[in-house]
Amino acid sequence: MYRKKSTGACMAVCASLGVLLAGPIAASPLDNPAVTVPDADPFYAVPGDIAGSANGTVLDSRPITASAGPVPLDAKAWQVKYKTTDHTGEATATVVTVLVPNTPWTGPGPRPLVSFQSAEDGVGLRCAPSLALRGGGLLGGAVSDVVTSVPQLLHTGWAVAVADYQGPDSLFTNAKMTAHGVLDGIRAARSFAPAGIDPNAPMGLTGYSGGGYASLIAAMYQPTYAPELDFAGLAYGGTGSDSREVYDTANGGPFGGGVPILFVAQSRAYPQAQLESHLDDTGRRIIAESQADCIFDGTARYPGLDFGKHLSTEGADKLESLMWQNSPLTQPGLPAQPVFYYHATGDELVPYSSGMSMVDRMCANGVRVEHLAIPGSEHLVEAARGIDYAIPYLADRFAGKVAPTTC
Repeated sequence: MYRKKSTGACMAVCASLGVLLAGPIAASPLDNPAVTVPDADPFYAVPGDIAGSANGTVLDSRPITASAGPVPLDAKAWQVKYKTTDHTGEATATVVTVLVPNTPWTGPGPRPLVSFQSAEDGVGLRCAPSLALRGGGLLGGAVSDVVTSVPQLLHTGWAVAVADYQGPDSLFTNAKMTAHGVLDGIRAARSFAPAGIDPNAPMGLTGYSGGGYASLIAAMYQPTYAPELDFAGLAYGGTGSDSREVYDTANGGPFGGGVPILFVAQSRAYPQAQLESHLDDTGRRIIAESQADCIFDGTARYPGLDFGKHLSTEGADKLESLMWQNSPLTQPGLPAQPVFYYHATGDELVPYSSGMSMVDRMCANGVRVEHLAIPGSEHLVEAARGIDYAIPYLADRFAGKVAPTTC
């Protein structure tokens, strides 16, 4: 069921990772004594009396100095804790980082607000973008795309909201928690008075890979979960339509060591499935070691891991079922705004064909989609430069230009 992939693409992956790591990225916030990790920071604690509060209600806030690597960002910034709901409908709380450029907005109309979904690829709060933005760019060993993308978004003059959308339990690739976390984070950012975001400000969504998943899922849930939010456009890339395909592709390949976090996330969200009972001894040890991992922790610890060897056929079927349940193709609704989607044809982590399945579905149902296929590239290269595609698209939507379509 889980076919082992060739590791021949590793040279391209490692080269891309090297490009990202060679940039202006500071030491991990875990090594910075001035920054407390979320697990030990009372600010992140979920209050016990919020069930009656509206989703998106601001519960607490604090100003921060946000940075990209060692360089402070030229913006006012706050961490804002807000009420949301998890995948079971239970009240919970998470954090959105709200950033507003220090330079006055000179464009027409109010300053736009962009919700940037970082690839929060991990199952520990040390992988949260709020920690990266406060601590300098590394997420406990994983490269944070906030380092490259948020500065560029701020440079346009736009306000930016970056939610820890996986919630306090770090429910990686959980569709409902992700959608609620993103949408309620935008609600909180708009109502947070110190940021001064105009209620009539145009809004957009963007993200890549795991952040693209979050952006797409949020757009699909928006018409029913947050109908008052009116997005001018969605720009995302490098995202699979079927999470099972991503798991299958990564397993045994250069990203194989990151596969256990997918298992941890599903096991944590759905304890009734008893997934760990289907592991062999080696599998149980790997999972025990992966409980707080960001994706590159695992890829470094278990390069080329074929995790499927440690999971029974019944366990694999259960895992696939849960991943399918949380895949974009199985979610209700469709984006209500125009969409721009970009994907490298040589993507070795997220199959190009998987991303196109969702494009085809949107096109078939009347969504205006512009699709960009990028030949001769792969996943991590586009992680670094994808925001260069997203910004012009969103700028045109904010300007009221008619969205192009390649459907």
